[in-house]
Amino acid sequence: MKDIDSINKIAQICFYCITIILGFLTFRNAKRGLLNPVNTEYHKKVIERLSEVSEELASEFYNDSEKDWFQINDITNAVDRINDFYLENKEEILSKKQFPFCGYPLPELSSHLRTLISRINFDPFIPIKIRDLIIELLENRLEYTESIIVEELDRYCDELAEGLHTELFEYNDGLVQTRVNKRLSELGLDESQVQEAVNDIQIEIHHYFRSFQP
Repeated sequence: MKDIDSINKIAQICFYCITIILGFLTFRNAKRGLLNPVNTEYHKKVIERLSEVSEELASEFYNDSEKDWFQINDITNAVDRINDFYLENKEEILSKKQFPFCGYPLPELSSHLRTLISRINFDPFIPIKIRDLIIELLENRLEYTESIIVEELDRYCDELAEGLHTELFEYNDGLVQTRVNKRLSELGLDESQVQEAVNDIQIEIHHYFRSFQP
């Protein structure tokens, strides 16, 4: 009789264990079933956002783009503003050999880079590794390009105050731009070098696409 009771108890224990295990497996499968669509939608959004970012970074190197490299890096407006101020105050500037700050505008590049940095830095759909690569490139460009442009425009102002570069006045924007480009090249930030850096980022994006498993 005791043997039968023992067998019944063991059978009940086995039954409860099996029931618990089946319940756990059922819960786990149900949880996976709920999470898979969420994960898939998230990665779809990541892929979509990375495609957009890749296009934004590359747009500077499209000739028909509104953000074409030569357009947003152009310093003609700044040089024209300096030239106009110089002509209006020529006698005073040359007599004092000093050029007062005239409030020249920076190229569109500055606002373009700041906008990109702000949008990308807080984007939850850009993987951290890729985001860090992009932000490093953009912040380096913003810091060095802006400072170099300001320094070269100030240098140009000082040279005008010394009576230099007045023979071919209308071409002085090319002079300043060439100086800026030379210094950017030395820092690895001219057009071809930035394009190469963007290509490297696009390769990382491509690797992410290939490694993604829905």
